[in-house]
Amino acid sequence: MAIRFRLLTEADVKAVVTMDDLIETMASALQRFSTGRVTQPVRTVIPVEANDSFFGTMPALVRADGNRAAALGAKLAARDKTVICCVGDGAYIFGAPTAAHWVARAYDLPVLFVVYNNRAWNAVKRAVNSVAPDGWATRTGMVLSDLDPAPEYEMICQSCGGYGERVDDPADLPAALARAAHSVKVDRRQAVVNVVCKKPR
Repeated sequence: MAIRFRLLTEADVKAVVTMDDLIETMASALQRFSTGRVTQPVRTVIPVEANDSFFGTMPALVRADGNRAAALGAKLAARDKTVICCVGDGAYIFGAPTAAHWVARAYDLPVLFVVYNNRAWNAVKRAVNSVAPDGWATRTGMVLSDLDPAPEYEMICQSCGGYGERVDDPADLPAALARAAHSVKVDRRQAVVNVVCKKPR
């Protein structure tokens, strides 16, 4: 059975969600995630071999060089559009964020980056634990996916001229996202919102 995809146009998206709705929905989802009331699902992907890419569960099309590059490319292609890149801290830290923020500054690409900071590269931890549940790494807890102490991710963006904010309290998230969106849309500066979430066991 062939898998059929439909490319959503901007009009399709605007018909079901506004930027205000999106910010409120993201804030609500991150609040539930950070308090442990919901967990991130196991990631599934659909390969797109022709482009050396894959569709991820968010859904997103991401090349091997990372979602920040895809977000910057989207902004470069559509400078008048608001681009939001949501990424886990593991993917963020190992995806050369300094280079991405430098490019955003050098080429005037104000993108909003939201980092889900649970101080763990949980995709790696889950993969190791599911593939080798009785293995040495699982038994000893040495999966090498712990990102604690975490860097101040917002400061990486600030060092490249952007706006950065850390959010520790889920109640503060909607206002932080609104300030970051203002930075991107009005001030024309890239932004990072470092959302501290509950650390997985």
